[in-house]
Amino acid sequence: CHESIFEKFKQTVHYRINKFETHGIPVGCESCHGPGSRHVESKGNPQLIIDFSHLSSARSSSACLRCHKRWPFYLWRENIHAVNNIGCLNCHASHGKKSRNMLFKKDPALCFECHPKNKVQSMFPSHHPIIEGKMNCSSCHNIHSSNNTCLQEDTVNQLCLKCHWEYEGPFVFEHDPVVESCTLCHDVHGSPNNNLLNQSEPFICLRCHRGHRDKDLPYDHPPGANFMEKCTHCHDQVHGSDMPSQMGGRGLTR
Repeated sequence: CHESIFEKFKQTVHYRINKFETHGIPVGCESCHGPGSRHVESKGNPQLIIDFSHLSSARSSSACLRCHKRWPFYLWRENIHAVNNIGCLNCHASHGKKSRNMLFKKDPALCFECHPKNKVQSMFPSHHPIIEGKMNCSSCHNIHSSNNTCLQEDTVNQLCLKCHWEYEGPFVFEHDPVVESCTLCHDVHGSPNNNLLNQSEPFICLRCHRGHRDKDLPYDHPPGANFMEKCTHCHDQVHGSDMPSQMGGRGLTR
């Protein structure tokens, strides 16, 4: 009755599942659609079979979670996608997809369908190499986890420091925003400013620091210099330093 669907189904990973892998759940069409004898006897009455096109995202996802019980799938019901009525079948096709994850589209194209702002940000002058194909959304996000931002780690800093380990420290003089969250200064999805900064220098620094005045320094520091130079010309170790005021090699010569 469903020959075309079944031919596509035979090419998927679901068709190749062995009985010992399903922990007592029947293998084949009935594992998801339920017993089909009454459906057959009624000449195809759709009300006598589980029809996923008529199920809510929560109910259809429950069918998937019968088999997909391990980490991180058991946290799916608390996931931000599930809370917003996004289910497994919004991203995955149980029939007709040969890929291992059976996604309708590849990452990041699939994610960008619902997150257009991040798509635009990925094309900003300063961005992670997503459009270049060197990483994708799942490099940082685990979309099945219960974390509100679906991160691969518990905190933003833990995630960023996996790649940017040189900023971890420990340092004698720490920069408080760095310890709290990288996103206080950086927009990780893309920015028009260098180094993914939320604002260009010196204005991003002046949000917290009042800047220098003539009376602050024993040597000549002309008024308005805050706006004519970048703070990192002197304070180049902004992520933390063993020298006062986040000064590194360049700062010592000033």
